[in-house]
Amino acid sequence: MSKLKYLVLLVVAVQLSSCKLFFPNYLFRDNGNLVYFELSDSLQNEAQTIMPGDVITFFLTTREGYQLVDAAATGGGMMNQQMGFRPSYIVRPEGTVEFPIVGDVSVLGMTRLELENLLEEKYSGVYNDPFILLEVTNRRAFVFTGLGGGRVISLPTENTTLIEVIALVGGIPQGAKSHKIRVIRGDMDAPSIKKVDFSTIDGLKDADFIIQPNDLIVIEPITRVAPAVLRELTPVLTLITTVLTFYLLIRR
Repeated sequence: MSKLKYLVLLVVAVQLSSCKLFFPNYLFRDNGNLVYFELSDSLQNEAQTIMPGDVITFFLTTREGYQLVDAAATGGGMMNQQMGFRPSYIVRPEGTVEFPIVGDVSVLGMTRLELENLLEEKYSGVYNDPFILLEVTNRRAFVFTGLGGGRVISLPTENTTLIEVIALVGGIPQGAKSHKIRVIRGDMDAPSIKKVDFSTIDGLKDADFIIQPNDLIVIEPITRVAPAVLRELTPVLTLITTVLTFYLLIRR
């Protein structure tokens, strides 16, 4: 009975410690103190704003974009070549960008459309009815799939959804849980977290959840304890077997 008690205690200890002991590469575990949000919360409705380190490209034309329409109608190759060349401007740590002619512009916290309107206003003193096309080209999200899997995904549009990002990484990988997906957003000291279950049709209600730049998407891995325990114990058992074999050979 005493041996059985110790065996049970050993099994319980292994179960309690197995996640950290046998799966040290398992990222962003739920420690039981996380607060989750639903789609109706502000987590979904936050506007995508410009941040330090963002890379901005823009194209400027005059007469409220008349040249773009005219080029499209005539197949204007020169205009297409001009649009193809778009220099990049990096947002400085203090949130400013130095644009041609107008100089330093504070862009921190602005949306793409707000910055387009601001630049059109600034360039109106130099050009007649300026029309600006602006893009933030380095927006990305981070996807961690299972144990040891991770990818950086460029967000193709401002309205890239969660289901699109999962499709971009090849879907839910083997060895991961489709019913335990977490989206982590905001200040990493106190992040906002959303839990998603894509294992059933009911999960489609979260499929159009908009992913924002620098979101972390964590697909929880399946933790198979028995193979992990065997993997960790195999070197120890091999060493013990070798020592015993060597000892028996010496005794002979």
